[in-house]
Amino acid sequence: GGTGVAPALQLLRELLDPEGAFGSACCASVLFSSRTSIDVLMLDELRNIEAGSGGRIRVRHTLTDPSALKEGADPWEAIPQKQHFRGRHDHFANFFEPFEPEHGPLRTTPGQEAGLRGRIDAAMLQETMPMPGPGVRVVLCGPQGLLDSASSMLLALGH
Repeated sequence: GGTGVAPALQLLRELLDPEGAFGSACCASVLFSSRTSIDVLMLDELRNIEAGSGGRIRVRHTLTDPSALKEGADPWEAIPQKQHFRGRHDHFANFFEPFEPEHGPLRTTPGQEAGLRGRIDAAMLQETMPMPGPGVRVVLCGPQGLLDSASSMLLALGH
């Protein structure tokens, strides 16, 4: 298992190259679902790819934790102060040493990069993905449950 962000980043990096396999006319829309704003993996990399794409790549985030709906909520407050997992590394971001993204925390107000809320649904897909068409392809990365539900919604939307 994994998060799905690694294969997505590989595709996006190839798309950035105008002489790459996708050519210079290819565009991408990314919908990244995370529990809270601090659960977004590879945020700096995603931001840099979007910024360097000349508008050909758009990244949007949805947050699924209901506490993310609260204005001004601090996602670190939902995490236990210190938790030890035997045999696990202690060098990842935690309450005492949080990861600080290069361009600041994820922007979570409506209309910003993480303005969407809730699990991915058909309306969210319709809003963020391109219209179905002969040259349109949708690539899904993530856990099996997401793949199953998003696939059926995309098919119902005509993809």
